[in-house]
Amino acid sequence: SAPTLNLFADWINKCVQNHKVCNTVPNARPPSRLLRINLAPAPEYGIPTLQLFHTSPTEQYTYVAVSHCWSYTQPLKTTAANLTAHLASVPSGSLSPVFRDAILLCICLGYDYIWIDSLCILQGDAVDFAAEAPHMGHVYAQAALVIAA
Repeated sequence: SAPTLNLFADWINKCVQNHKVCNTVPNARPPSRLLRINLAPAPEYGIPTLQLFHTSPTEQYTYVAVSHCWSYTQPLKTTAANLTAHLASVPSGSLSPVFRDAILLCICLGYDYIWIDSLCILQGDAVDFAAEAPHMGHVYAQAALVIAA
């Protein structure tokens, strides 16, 4: 509901304004990949579109991270086979309800970037996983907000 979202946004703003730790720019490298939330909705699904992109190690990004349980139904994934396609656009209609809700929450709270492991780490790629897994603690620690779903 709108009142709940407003309250949540107020809590975040107060936290950033009043807590030194919450207003600190992290000095660790950003995640290797993030998802950019494009406000133009996918016409066939009516939800915003996502675009995977490679971050710059010298840039700072304010992003939301999603911690989710991989259920019996596998979430949409980025693989070596679909990486090029996801760099152009992630298919919105294939997103799970959890991912869609997380994206809508990001929009309501004014965040442009989101990190979801199954989409930002190449699945089934041992080399990419070996490079990314050691940094996952930093990914969550540096996030402006972590959604546990």
